[in-house]
Amino acid sequence: MNNYNQDGLHFNETDSKPEPRPGFLTFLCILTFIGSGFSVLSQLFSYIYYDKIPILFEQVASVMGGQLEEAYLEMAEIFIAIPRYYFIVLLAVYALAVVGAVYMFIRRKIGFHLYVISQILLLALPLLILHSKFNVVSLFFPLLFILLYARYLKWMK
Repeated sequence: MNNYNQDGLHFNETDSKPEPRPGFLTFLCILTFIGSGFSVLSQLFSYIYYDKIPILFEQVASVMGGQLEEAYLEMAEIFIAIPRYYFIVLLAVYALAVVGAVYMFIRRKIGFHLYVISQILLLALPLLILHSKFNVVSLFFPLLFILLYARYLKWMK
């Protein structure tokens, strides 16, 4: 008689049951769901309201005054300099990170690889599209999460 385990993988009745998902891996996946999921929504919002966001910055600047006014006006200029398609590209990359976390959550190694690709793209896109300077500090969280996820590769199939 053929059976399937909770992940949909085929196993015989004599096979042992799969190990439960490690708690810390669950925690990492939830953090990725929250962070990257929020970023998907943020990029979608930025794409949809692309023309209105600089106006909003300018309106807030006029209310704030002083140094905050200058900061908001500068943010409006920076936002205008970003091409609109950049937000859709970021949305897709953050969605890839979420998909990777889902696959890791259900014990698939492909999820780790998708997640790593998404993090490399998130580091490279500002350099390639916006021609910004590389920021070493921006390596910290992606590298930390990749190393923490890598600890569970042996557990994944």
